[in-house]
Amino acid sequence: MSEGHSTVVSIEWQANESMQTRKVGLWVFMGVMTSLFMLLMIAFIARTQLPDWQSLSEQPWGPFYDSWQLWLNTSILMASSIALQWAWQAARNGHTSASLLGFYLAGVFTVGFLLGQLMVWQALAKLGYIMQSNPANSFFYLLTAMHGLHLLGGLIVWGVICVAYHQERSMQKLYENIALCKTYWHFLLVLWLVLFALITSSSDTYRAIASMCGF
Repeated sequence: MSEGHSTVVSIEWQANESMQTRKVGLWVFMGVMTSLFMLLMIAFIARTQLPDWQSLSEQPWGPFYDSWQLWLNTSILMASSIALQWAWQAARNGHTSASLLGFYLAGVFTVGFLLGQLMVWQALAKLGYIMQSNPANSFFYLLTAMHGLHLLGGLIVWGVICVAYHQERSMQKLYENIALCKTYWHFLLVLWLVLFALITSSSDTYRAIASMCGF
């Protein structure tokens, strides 16, 4: 085997090893996140069984009785995840321009989702649903803030990838980074769907879940 060919093989092996390491690291991080949110959701369900709990969605005067704002935000986050899926597929097929467009759109949609969540917070505050007024309010702010912070962390990585690509112009590196971002964004979308369902559930649903959990 020639020295040049040996060098290429070595570089490819190092690149694959680096990608696998980052994949493992991401899955470990998502596993830790899952455990954290599971603990928070268990605490949420347990707290719903106390007499002072007031559901945010069960009564007509509740802020999420008509949860159109949350549905809108959910649609925006779905669009972000779809854009990353498109960017990944385009990068896989060697379509650089389409891949970058999808990647940029994913970031824009994610910012839109976070701004939408802040608007929901502002709307709740104007209605008097501040954090201290009801345990349900406190959990809503806590869960959405935790989810938003993890998305914000993803956006920081997204920005670093954008800068790195324009500096290096490596399509292979871009594809690998988009693949990792895609996995993370899909995970956060599924996590948000679970939180959304939990936040907008009725007291009967909470009692059923609590019964299954042994509370």
